[in-house]
Amino acid sequence: MLSLKKCRELLGETGKKWTDEKIEQVRNYLMKLARINVEIIRNLKTKRDEASSNNV
Repeated sequence: MLSLKKCRELLGETGKKWTDEKIEQVRNYLMKLARINVEIIRNLKTKRDEASSNNV
């Protein structure tokens, strides 16, 4: 997970204006989105692999 300091750097000018709490909220939200995306990709890969093994 990115540190608050790194998040603040990546946010640039916005990072200078936001509180630590706001940055943590955004960071946590983005981490949840990333986990969802990883799960979707894994599920799609599993389905694709199952479909290709059924075609053999």
